[in-house]
Amino acid sequence: MELQQLRYFIEVANTGNITKAAKKLSIAQPALSQSVKRLEDELGTELFNRRGRRIYINPAGEALFRELSPIMDRIAALPALIAEAAGNEKRTIRIGLVSASKLMTDVIIKYKEKRPDINFIVTQSPEGKNDIMVTSRIYREVTPPEDAGRILLAEEMFLAVPLKWAADFEEPVMLKDFANYDFISMDSSKPYKTLCDGFLHDVGIEPTVAYSSDNPASVRDLISAGLGVAFWPHFSWGEINTDSVKLLHIKDPVCRRTISISKTPDLEKEEAADFFTFIRSYFDERFPGWEDSSV
Repeated sequence: MELQQLRYFIEVANTGNITKAAKKLSIAQPALSQSVKRLEDELGTELFNRRGRRIYINPAGEALFRELSPIMDRIAALPALIAEAAGNEKRTIRIGLVSASKLMTDVIIKYKEKRPDINFIVTQSPEGKNDIMVTSRIYREVTPPEDAGRILLAEEMFLAVPLKWAADFEEPVMLKDFANYDFISMDSSKPYKTLCDGFLHDVGIEPTVAYSSDNPASVRDLISAGLGVAFWPHFSWGEINTDSVKLLHIKDPVCRRTISISKTPDLEKEEAADFFTFIRSYFDERFPGWEDSSV
């Protein structure tokens, strides 16, 4: 297996679409398809199910994605780690990314255009030495706790259901009406799952988890196949990008979460402080008026 093959596989798994993945990777679509096929041949099993031009990650692909993701994250962090070891600690920003990884990836890419000299070490853990933390919690119409940080965004959590089931419900829906439905969940180690379980517990539901997945594209495909329902965060995961899944508004309970950033109390690193300000400006410009965007 080549590192490039694995990187290509991760991108296809994340997007669930060969054409979009090829565009993002700046390579020809046939070359990307051939790379995935060579990886499957080497592993002796298919990683995606194919239906016409659409592809859907299968259980073997899910297993590879789950094991490979943290490894690729560590590899991506190597340049920053080496730079830090070489004495560039000042230009290295450490981020604890518990939530909104897709949104924060976009922010980092934009900031690198402005400051290509800055390195980032991104982990998905609140532990350790982080300059900046990105977290989420259930949105409450009360003053947030002091440790909540600066709220960047409050987003509605839709309920994503197979289109063929949507006609059975009148919007906005009551979450308790889905007590007997299977749920598709993120991995149990993810704080996002704890947050979603909190909404369900508010209405007395102990969810039956039919499938667990580590990426939104897989969640979407499982719902599309009629295998369950799932929460879908309005801004963080973006458009559903399929006609076979419908996003339903939930009225009881009100399902919203906040995305917040905080910095270490003694943060003196000028570069990290500048990036902190950049994050706030980015969200303010991209999501103006988000306070009124959810029910």
